[in-house]
Amino acid sequence: MKFILEKEEIIVSSGSTITTKADSVIECIMLCTSEQGCETASYDRTTEQCKLDSNCNPETGKNKTGTLVLKSHVPTDCSNIPQGSRNGVYKIFVNNRCIDVYCDMTDGGWTVIQRRLDPGRYRYPISFMKDWAAYKKGFGEVTREYWLGD
Repeated sequence: MKFILEKEEIIVSSGSTITTKADSVIECIMLCTSEQGCETASYDRTTEQCKLDSNCNPETGKNKTGTLVLKSHVPTDCSNIPQGSRNGVYKIFVNNRCIDVYCDMTDGGWTVIQRRLDPGRYRYPISFMKDWAAYKKGFGEVTREYWLGD
């Protein structure tokens, strides 16, 4: 498994952080590897605290004695999802962060950039009448209607 290390940065907050003691950043990485669901970890050399998080994009902050550890993930797009998988939401790794995308797995695994559903099916359909900034950022819910963005 590959890891990306970001110096002088640690996890600040997330709803799914476990804090434990560790003697080194290597031990913190090993704890993340052995903890099911751990996607990101951070280690503070001063406090010897290792924070394990199931969120691959937790809120981070600067810390001179910290190191942020990100798992380098595969898949990088839906074509890397195993054949025979169901259509649905998967995590992919893009530009050193993981994102949720909808994968259409019926013909080889397609990463869905824009997803529109039957407007009569949902009580509150997403409006796609937006400015360029909204399209650049992305909007909607990946489990329903959305535009992926960057």
